[in-house]
Amino acid sequence: MDIQEKLLIRDLRRVLHVLPAWVRWRTYVLLFLMFVLAFFEVLSIFSMSLMAMSIAAPQAILSHRIVQELLQAIPALGQLCNDLRYFTLLTASRPSRTASLPL
Repeated sequence: MDIQEKLLIRDLRRVLHVLPAWVRWRTYVLLFLMFVLAFFEVLSIFSMSLMAMSIAAPQAILSHRIVQELLQAIPALGQLCNDLRYFTLLTASRPSRTASLPL
């Protein structure tokens, strides 16, 4: 049994070829939007785990090679992250929707 049979890709192709074109395109759009949703779910899980790790072991994150390169590229960020309270606040904060609204 190959991967296309396990994931029902062949069956999906057969069904899509039978459907009218407008239903087929709506199905493609739906599948694309489901992929975008899954991508943002993974990003939000990563964000929550980063916040938890910044509380549990902030030095492990700050000593990582990619984080070190980022802190060297943005000196103000490095100065802010010297205090672990600000570092935890930075990893826990998310931009709010109302922050971009005009006053």
